[in-house]
Amino acid sequence: MRSVVWAGLGSLMVLTGYDGADDPAQENSEAPQVETERPELDDLLERAREGSMSTDAGVTERMAASAQAYARAVVAARAEIAAYPLRQQHESFEAVRDAVFQLDEWAAVVDAAGSHRLSAEQENEREALRRDLARLQTRILPRLRAQFVPPAGTLEEMAECEVIGPTDGIIRCIARDFRDQARMIRFHNQIRRVIYRLRFIETRYQPEIHSVRQFYQYPLEVPADDEVVIWLPSGDYRDPA
Repeated sequence: MRSVVWAGLGSLMVLTGYDGADDPAQENSEAPQVETERPELDDLLERAREGSMSTDAGVTERMAASAQAYARAVVAARAEIAAYPLRQQHESFEAVRDAVFQLDEWAAVVDAAGSHRLSAEQENEREALRRDLARLQTRILPRLRAQFVPPAGTLEEMAECEVIGPTDGIIRCIARDFRDQARMIRFHNQIRRVIYRLRFIETRYQPEIHSVRQFYQYPLEVPADDEVVIWLPSGDYRDPA
């Protein structure tokens, strides 16, 4: 499992005693939870592997029907990706957030294959979905990074964020509120799930454009744009099943 490295930010949160748990803005930025676990099917698959499953035709039929339903979900996801509006403008934090969470939902379809016994044809279709999603990510993630803006309706809504660096991989946010370290951490918690999914390689926070004091810089270890991953609530991520 690969993970996101906060480069000191976690220790700052511990020192300040702030984890963002009571922050309504952070709560609103939670990724949608896509149900991918099917305990009954998992049990059937495990029994089949162990050779302990009966030859009950009803069991086999249910597993086949479930795999077919999954295959239909894969086909639907591929159609949605093919119809994605590549030139769409995202003029708010919420729009950018919704776009990257949509990528999460498609990745969850790829991941859900582990709960099904797929035919070779169905597995090929699932791999095609993974390739489609990887290609889409390489096209839209750079655009989404460039369109990133801070969330409205927060104490730090006057923050100005810009993308910098030779590959536009650094997000720098400037606000006078960042003189207060607790406010800077609060702001980071409000946007962190989005900036990880945007695959920024570094975040910077400073109170003024030319400020040297109270300048916070955090490198991030994130997957490449074309890697399809499952993001976890902790900020870690893993490969799909």
